[in-house]
Amino acid sequence: MATASDYFQKANCCFAAGEYEEAIQAYARAIYLKPNYLLAYINLGNTYCQLGDYVEAISIYTSAIRLDRKYTQAYYNRAIAKRHLDELQEAIKDFSQVIALDPNFAHAYINRGNINSRLACYHEAIADYSAALSIEPDYAEAYHNRGLAKMRLGDREGALQDMQNAYALKQQRNATL
Repeated sequence: MATASDYFQKANCCFAAGEYEEAIQAYARAIYLKPNYLLAYINLGNTYCQLGDYVEAISIYTSAIRLDRKYTQAYYNRAIAKRHLDELQEAIKDFSQVIALDPNFAHAYINRGNINSRLACYHEAIADYSAALSIEPDYAEAYHNRGLAKMRLGDREGALQDMQNAYALKQQRNATL
């Protein structure tokens, strides 16, 4: 008799092969057999995201959060899905929850900063990009995006410095490849 772990592994293989409907069925079976299988919920939500069904993905991630209110990956993934639906304020709330649970989650700052920038909240965006850089000083995207936000606020010198830093980091990365 197959176990929840067996279905989970099968689902992962299906997902990797692009067989998303089969992956959904196998993840659902794993959850049925083991209702608190957090990673199965996350992967099921990711599969729905892959199919562009962000509403269902949000529902799945919310189920994972109900099982474990401190599971940062569920909040993070739900925020990404909400961003795809242009539920920007709700996405900001989830990214903020990720940061509250894990203040060193640089990607949460970047994503929240990107939304703040999109909403023309440039000071908040700059603060988020700066926080990401304090965690990961070699994060070229954070320099680039912070530079764009500074440019929108009229800080040409600061924008130029950030763009130069982003370019230098990208050049270093390309040289090591």
